[in-house]
Amino acid sequence: MNQKSHFVQKSLMGILFYAALATPALSGATVPHVLTDKQAAKLLQHATTPEEHRELAEYFHQRAHRMREKQQKCLDYVAEYRLHPPRADLYRNVSTSDYYVRLAGEAEVLANGDDQLAAFHARLAAAAIPSK
Repeated sequence: MNQKSHFVQKSLMGILFYAALATPALSGATVPHVLTDKQAAKLLQHATTPEEHRELAEYFHQRAHRMREKQQKCLDYVAEYRLHPPRADLYRNVSTSDYYVRLAGEAEVLANGDDQLAAFHARLAAAAIPSK
């Protein structure tokens, strides 16, 4: 076996190894079903069963979690830009740190709204009697 074919063989083995790690079906891991925004919008209009309301509750819970992560990221930016303000803040009407404070506040409001929607759909799922 020459050096070039040995290199190709090692490369293919590495690619297959990483592909197996990246593919949950091959590695035996199960991927939880996550609704997309379009699926959630459609399900919001037609949800009738407890399972559908549980799916919506989980969707809104995950969305609230993402908003809280976004809020924390914005607060990290606030701390950084207050410590090291960019030069552009000299001629802007609003400083960069104030801009991120506003974004963090908006993310918090959205996260709280998503938490309320998740709780609402969880209550609907608990109160709904499954149809037979």
